Amino acid sequence: MSAVIVREASLEDLPELLEFEQKLIEAERPFDPTIRQPPVKYYDLKALLLDEHVGVYVAEYDGRLVSSGYGMARKARSYLDHEEYAYLGFMYTLPEYRGKGINQRILRALQDWAK
Repeated sequence: MSAVIVREASLEDLPELLEFEQKLIEAERPFDPTIRQPPVKYYDLKALLLDEHVGVYVAEYDGRLVSSGYGMARKARSYLDHEEYAYLGFMYTLPEYRGKGINQRILRALQDWAK
């Protein structure tokens, strides 16, 4: 899928990212019966998009968002040999685009962001 573009998300992507969040919750619900019934939110996506310590990335194919992920800079525990690390989350890919290496490209973008 060479026509896939991976880029940093923007506020204009918020409506689609909110849909991804609900699809992610729906996909996880069978594995965690403690997730409340809708409406449920995992993230404050607008705040994440505006946070300088967070990188939210999306993959776009033919003008449509098909995948997402974020990296969040966090302080490491005092006993570790590094001061910060990147926590990764919000990994979601539309079902029809799975198995095509798209999330791997999001992960690479997040690795670059974390450096």
